[in-house]
Amino acid sequence: GQTRPSRRSTVRQRSSESPSSSMAKTQPTMEENEKLQNSLAGPAVIGKLNTGVATNSGGASCVKAGKYVFFGGGRGLAVIDVSDPLNPTKVASLNTEVACYESCLGMALSGHFLFAAGGLGMVVIDVSDPTNPQKIASVNTGVLTTHCAGWVTVVDDVAYVAGGMGLSIYDVSDPANPVELVKKFSTGVGEYYSRAYVTVATVMKTKYAFFGGGGGLSILDVTDPADPKKVKKVNTGVARSGSGNQYGTHSGSGCFPVLGPSGAHVYVVGGGGMAVIDVSDPANAKKIKSMETGVCSHEGGGSVFITGNYLYVAGGWGGLTLFDITVPDNPVKIGQKDTGVCSAAGLASVVVEDGRAYVAGGEGFAIIDVSEPETWPATKHSKECIIS
Repeated sequence: GQTRPSRRSTVRQRSSESPSSSMAKTQPTMEENEKLQNSLAGPAVIGKLNTGVATNSGGASCVKAGKYVFFGGGRGLAVIDVSDPLNPTKVASLNTEVACYESCLGMALSGHFLFAAGGLGMVVIDVSDPTNPQKIASVNTGVLTTHCAGWVTVVDDVAYVAGGMGLSIYDVSDPANPVELVKKFSTGVGEYYSRAYVTVATVMKTKYAFFGGGGGLSILDVTDPADPKKVKKVNTGVARSGSGNQYGTHSGSGCFPVLGPSGAHVYVVGGGGMAVIDVSDPANAKKIKSMETGVCSHEGGGSVFITGNYLYVAGGWGGLTLFDITVPDNPVKIGQKDTGVCSAAGLASVVVEDGRAYVAGGEGFAIIDVSEPETWPATKHSKECIIS
């Protein structure tokens, strides 16, 4: 029988059979080259979209609900139908009036309400009909800046809004009428020209807010969200500060924290890489390890998504890095993939579901097949260091 041609030879054959110039007969087309690179480089980018709302300096974030991805950029909100992952389609857009060119939207879904924080404030959007999003409330939080992305997390009908000037907290049990509980709480790590993020989780039966800014990680006891208490400040070593004057600004990555499945480790990503923080005793939290991600930039930093024992980092240098965190305090880098949609100056965001990674960046939106982690290409510049 005949030997089946390899993927590489198949692409060459298609190229040589195309009825065009002699050069086209010896060189694959741009489209064929892209397909070839995907097939040889592990996880494939299977769908891309120019959303029309992303900005290079602001980057973008995304959240997913069912067959829709909500994409928040520096020019507003785009709603994307991803039911056909090969052909993602924008079905709606909205001018939120809070997004800024250098400050994309940080977003959280709660029921059929989307909370979006931008440089000019926070809005609440009714997305019960994703094809027709409706803004129902707007809040001046007092902590968000036009130069850097902020973030919002909603837990138990309470919205926590992180910005360069601190943390504001709202009762959103009635989403159309947010009630201020705390305004402009000083975390000790927020910086005006640096990105800020917050995640809320329970550790040892106590509810904590983990606030990441240009000055590191601040751990707050938010058992009573109307009366947050500082518990511990940790120098992550990976957060990056920004600067600005009358001639211009230079954004800092801040740092993006996520509590891992162990419940005792927070993974923090910033322009300097990723750090592992032991929070088994939050009052004595400490950094135990740090490593390079290969994708985080000084300005854009990166973001984290965890599913099972896999941790994904989306970074401004254009890529997506995969770590195995089976051993929580010893992440192992599996590989790295260029997404083609991230920008070094802006935030990149990723959501992973059913073997697909949905990536938002300053250059658009991409869907990547990540169903086979073992196929990820190894990175040449992987480096780890133990912190004593």
